[in-house]
Amino acid sequence: MEIPPALKGYEILEGLNLSQEEIDNLSDKNGWKLARVLTANIAGSLPTKLEAGGLTLKSKLPFKAATLREVLIHRVADLATVTMQLFEAEKFVPAFIMARSVVESVSVMFFLHKTVSDFCENHDVSKLDGFLMKTTMGSRDKSTPHEPYNILTAVDKVDKEFDGLRQMYDCLSEFAHPNWSGTLGTYGRFDRENHVLLFDQRRATKAILGLAPFVGALSIFIDYYNDLSRLLQEMNDYFEKG
Repeated sequence: MEIPPALKGYEILEGLNLSQEEIDNLSDKNGWKLARVLTANIAGSLPTKLEAGGLTLKSKLPFKAATLREVLIHRVADLATVTMQLFEAEKFVPAFIMARSVVESVSVMFFLHKTVSDFCENHDVSKLDGFLMKTTMGSRDKSTPHEPYNILTAVDKVDKEFDGLRQMYDCLSEFAHPNWSGTLGTYGRFDRENHVLLFDQRRATKAILGLAPFVGALSIFIDYYNDLSRLLQEMNDYFEKG
């Protein structure tokens, strides 16, 4: 069986010589450093093909699961690269909106990992196939016959393992919508002494508000993307021996 190789994110992170406390309590400086490294690692590790012939011919499920794994890394790489460009340009509202999309995509990767892991224990073919069809072929606009999962279902599954992710996602959502954070809270600042509204988003919004969930999501992605290689091999072996 040929599964694209694992990412080397944590090996690179070790070379940054950051303590666990520094990683857990990101400063602006460390946030930038981690975001750049993780984004470059994912974007530089994209598979160019996935050969069905390298998987069992006794079931389509291993190939379907591997397909979702690899399209997700391409999606996350695209989103993360643009997110970093926006952060670097200090375009914080669009950067936060893109970071929110990264969190959503990473949540689907986590959901995929959990579903494949469950399958390796209970071998529920119908449940696995239903999940894969919804996540790979689901659509809200009826362009496909399958209903997709509500993305909050995936986000909440990650939150059960990584407490606080849903709260960070909700914070990013405030910037994605034209609520206070995404309008006046970012673009305006009152000069009460002179009774003037000043527009300066770089002073009104801190990058770390978006960098923290962005870095956290990319770290989760690397971990679960890597471990899926093991689970896909186990799934493939199950069908091959069956």
